Amino acid sequence: MKDRIMKRWDEWEKLFTSGSKEDWPRKDFEMMIDYFYEKIDFYEKNYNPCGHTGFESKPCDICGYPIPSILIGKLKSQIAELKEGKNVSKV
Repeated sequence: MKDRIMKRWDEWEKLFTSGSKEDWPRKDFEMMIDYFYEKIDFYEKNYNPCGHTGFESKPCDICGYPIPSILIGKLKSQIAELKEGKNVSKV
């Protein structure tokens, strides 16, 4: 990914140093920023569902953050309940 971005940077630099007024570099750059924000949003929703900031010290009642073993334990119990056919609350 870094190589691809740097290749685009080289193209932008040539365009700017030539004095061109084309606007595609800005659109290209905005597209890359949007791509990275989409990735950040995906990981926050899937791997940080409660929106923790990293400054919490008390374990979360829902997911167990910052102690991963609590979340793992909750997930294991949820899997066991699913195998038994019980109703399962969200983690």
